[in-house]
Amino acid sequence: MKKRLFLISTIILILAALIVFIAFSKNKTGPSLVIKQINIGTVSGLVNEAKDLQAKGNLLEAKGIYQRLINEYSNSGEVMNWQKKVKS
Repeated sequence: MKKRLFLISTIILILAALIVFIAFSKNKTGPSLVIKQINIGTVSGLVNEAKDLQAKGNLLEAKGIYQRLINEYSNSGEVMNWQKKVKS
């Protein structure tokens, strides 16, 4: 009887944890999520997207794109400008 109660309690606890995890993962926001949704592969496209986000007041998302530009296009002459955008 005790084993059965323990097993049921464990299953309920695992299901509750899974529901909480799913609920929080669906509400995830932030630069990384926005960057994954952007389907623009060119430097100019990413820069334009970052500028648009900045103009709309979405500064975290814009900073995320500038960070992506820094990481993926580190040989660009614009890296210093992008770094300033990330720090501001």
